[in-house]
Amino acid sequence: RDRFVIGYRQGRNFPHYQVYNPKKQGKLKGPQQARMIADYITNHGLDKMFVDVTRGWEVVDFLHEMGYNKIVQGVNFSQGAMQPDRFLNKRAEMIINMGEWISSEEVSIPDDDAVHTDLAAIPKPKETSVGKLFITPKEKITELLGMSTDISDMLALTFAFPVHYNSGHQVIRKKDPAKVTSKSSSLKTRRRLSNRGTSNTDNIQSINMLGEFSNQ
Repeated sequence: RDRFVIGYRQGRNFPHYQVYNPKKQGKLKGPQQARMIADYITNHGLDKMFVDVTRGWEVVDFLHEMGYNKIVQGVNFSQGAMQPDRFLNKRAEMIINMGEWISSEEVSIPDDDAVHTDLAAIPKPKETSVGKLFITPKEKITELLGMSTDISDMLALTFAFPVHYNSGHQVIRKKDPAKVTSKSSSLKTRRRLSNRGTSNTDNIQSINMLGEFSNQ
């Protein structure tokens, strides 16, 4: 099973992330995952948290019931892109924008071998017959590398949508996730990368604090 990775990006800085490895630390259930994310949002004062809904909406539903409905947003890697003429899907859009962000000269990422390994493992994109950018499915990348690029998936999620600074911050109506009713639906995920095209600088500049939870 892949690692759970939570982190955030603030403009041109990727200052922090944390990893939970279920192979070493045990499997987390929906309420536990929701609590972990809620604590991370609170501790880092995040304005937005994008959550990978590859295996369903259970965690997002828990967080919404806990009062984080304006902060937490589920993202399906295979959903439509904001620029559908250029990207095959959201996965392509997020990872291409992430790749261009990393290639810029004024960004800060953790001086961490795990981060560098994940980012270096992302293959170059390909084009469909109609010119849309896509990349090798994650399953094939994992098989080839013998590892899952969960950290880069997390960072890619911070490029899902523009996020504007919330000076007042949402008032959170906290609720015990163990008392929240689970509503789960299954959704499919993919991810992609490209170093081609023009960077969406408006997206980068409009982001204040954007976090996400990756569970691919």
